[in-house]
Amino acid sequence: MPTSETNLAEPTARRFGLQPYLPLMALTTIIWGAAFPITKPGLADMPPATFAFLRFVITLIILLPPLFILRGGWHISRRDWGRVALAGLMGFALIQLGQNWGLILSLASDISVLAATEPISITLLAAFLLGEKPNRAVWLGLLVSLAGVLLVIGINPLDLFSAGGGAKGDSGSRILGDLIFLFGTLGWAAYNVITRSLSRRYNGLEMLTGALIFGLLGLAPFSLLELTVMAQPIRWSGAVVIGLVYSALLVTIFGFLALSWSLKRVPAAKVALLFYLQPLSGVLVAWLGGEQLSWNFGVGALLILAGVYLAEQLGQIEG
Repeated sequence: MPTSETNLAEPTARRFGLQPYLPLMALTTIIWGAAFPITKPGLADMPPATFAFLRFVITLIILLPPLFILRGGWHISRRDWGRVALAGLMGFALIQLGQNWGLILSLASDISVLAATEPISITLLAAFLLGEKPNRAVWLGLLVSLAGVLLVIGINPLDLFSAGGGAKGDSGSRILGDLIFLFGTLGWAAYNVITRSLSRRYNGLEMLTGALIFGLLGLAPFSLLELTVMAQPIRWSGAVVIGLVYSALLVTIFGFLALSWSLKRVPAAKVALLFYLQPLSGVLVAWLGGEQLSWNFGVGALLILAGVYLAEQLGQIEG
């Protein structure tokens, strides 16, 4: 007799209502969105690749004891370890390097637009690799929420189509930064799609710790480059400690275990749509820190929530 988890892996064409993954992933994306203003001060005292490397070292130190005590180690088949390795390199190494280096080389407006396309990238990749086919309501919800995100981050979507749109900057480094960041966002999309298929078969704790090990291996050479060849200093400030603890405990452990639990139950496109909530929490945290909110935020927030509601309540995904 098939188990409930087996049934979840079978092709479906169903409507998802208010399920437990919605508030869980909403909380997760809020935590992720708040991570940038919380961890940014620490990046001034520690090189970015080294910061990410130490963050994942702390995470592994916390996760390995319960993995062996509660799970008895890994139960991932040999044929799937390659996918776990790829997920780690994509989701923990490529995305970190792409995000930090992209911000250094390009313009903040460019990076904001590229980051806002992540849910669409995940949906397209899931459709191509997993056969998940969203209906029109899901696509409309994605686009409505995307317009809201652009407003929240201070970009008028209509300006993207104007002849003089875009900020000035060095075109060579700007294009390079955009490409590097885009590769990072594609890595995040790949992580979601890869772990969607793995989550149907394996425990989230096992997958997360396995992927983290390969993510560390991918980040190690870049951290070594920062500390030796580039001779970038490390200053152990309070901002560094707060950033490392927040990103290790909440962003990585809570966030990625919640993501794995959600991907086990619903299509990747449904989960990805909630990533549009991240800019809301980031802007709100900045507002609590003293920044002013404009009309863009209110209108954008309404569009994001409307898009999420439209796709979640009327959307269907086959596959």
